[in-house]
Amino acid sequence: MTFLPYAFEVVPPDVLADALPQVTIEIDNVGSELLAQIDAAVLAGEPIEVIHRQYLSDTALDGPETVPPLRMTLIQISATPLRIRATAGFPR
Repeated sequence: MTFLPYAFEVVPPDVLADALPQVTIEIDNVGSELLAQIDAAVLAGEPIEVIHRQYLSDTALDGPETVPPLRMTLIQISATPLRIRATAGFPR
């Protein structure tokens, strides 16, 4: 599988004692190829795993800063050509 870089924003979770953390992922100006991939993943009916690997720009060739990477499951997603907004969290 080939991973392509894409600009996105991650809104960190609120810290609540009685809830599992959830993050919001937003991508603006979404292309038709990315929308098609999202549609196919949703229609497959399988859980969608979100993997976050953080790289620093000056050490990107050294690998991700977070080992192992943060793995979450997509809980909710809405997609239009202008924006994808998804919520991901950890399984209970």
